[in-house]
Amino acid sequence: MDSNQQLLVNLLSAAIRGQKYKKNIEKGVNWQAVFEESKAHQIHTLIYPVVKNRDTHPEPNNKLMSEWQKTTLFAGIEQIQHMQKMKDVLSAFNQSNIPVIALKGLVLRELYPQPELRTMGDADILVHKDHMSDAKNLLLQIGYYESRADSKHIHFSHPTHLAVELHQRLTNPKFIQHTQSFEAAIWKNALPVDICNVPVLKLAPEDQILYLCLHMASHFLRSGFGLRQLCDLVLLVESLESAIDWCVFYQRSEIYGIQRFTAILFTLCKQMFDMKAPYPLDTLPEDETSYGNPLIDEIADDIISSGVFGNKTFARVFGNSLLQYADYKDCSHFSGKVKYYMSLLFPAPKRLAHRYAYAVKYPFLTPVAWMHRIIHHMSRKEFMFYVKATLFSSKKTVSVLKKRAKLLHRSGLQ
Repeated sequence: MDSNQQLLVNLLSAAIRGQKYKKNIEKGVNWQAVFEESKAHQIHTLIYPVVKNRDTHPEPNNKLMSEWQKTTLFAGIEQIQHMQKMKDVLSAFNQSNIPVIALKGLVLRELYPQPELRTMGDADILVHKDHMSDAKNLLLQIGYYESRADSKHIHFSHPTHLAVELHQRLTNPKFIQHTQSFEAAIWKNALPVDICNVPVLKLAPEDQILYLCLHMASHFLRSGFGLRQLCDLVLLVESLESAIDWCVFYQRSEIYGIQRFTAILFTLCKQMFDMKAPYPLDTLPEDETSYGNPLIDEIADDIISSGVFGNKTFARVFGNSLLQYADYKDCSHFSGKVKYYMSLLFPAPKRLAHRYAYAVKYPFLTPVAWMHRIIHHMSRKEFMFYVKATLFSSKKTVSVLKKRAKLLHRSGLQ
């Protein structure tokens, strides 16, 4: 991290705890860069009160502070309006006797000093598979329309309401394995909670933290994740620390194949935000949790360069896209490059999108899935753009691809 990024992390650490920022600020700080970086991670609203009320100098210029204030005010008002409308949505589920578990921002926003400043682009709701059809019909009846879907959830948009991610499961088998027991226990363990003064359900403490870690693991595999997700984890762990059996927690994380990744996450939170690392984190192998470990620093840099959804730059967009389909190993020789491009055109069934899932179930249909995929992409306007990006990848794209492929392996996720 450079000095501007380190300042951003320090400001954020104070902001999520409702504290004043009292540390010294370097004279050469570029406040515009701090603002732009915070916008890329969608945390500019969170840190604005801390920047405004700081006791230290130098300070941002008036023009920047005016813009910062305006974007924070508008975002806060928008979030308040969204939550008022979500009250109607959740009430409709209640009136139709459809149980729902509120996820992610709907629950986690209440952990922040000013919940409306923890922005969210959609509302995540889990519905039991037995109620999925009724839930879809309900959303359609109140003006939502289906915009996209995969094996895990359906995304519903609305002209005026906050978009809804209607989940029928919390994990994607393509990225995270052996989570059947986790999915099965969710409803049994769920606890009551009021969201917008409407009684719904939330995940039990241990399930809640595991879900965040599993969710970040999935995002890290696909594209990456930003600082806001780490903040969610910090506040959740600090609020639930005494309610968790951490030995059982780490045993479960091992079953799901994310124990090493979880240790890295907790070490990052300890290092960046002074989060107390719960037992038995300190008993795990030193190479996973030690300070000054290059792996920890590299993942911190990856998170900073990621932005909120992992696609902060075009190089990351293309690098992550290629990483999903290709077996990137050694492309320094001609044979390696041939294997790489062949894996892009003809990926293994497990790397294919959900619409080609039949190739996983029936491997002999893999050639059909390849043709299906090629025809599908040829019908899309951005296909030639994608082809050019693939065949004429820039050095930055290749660098992102190479670094992220190594990080995934070293994090224990591949």
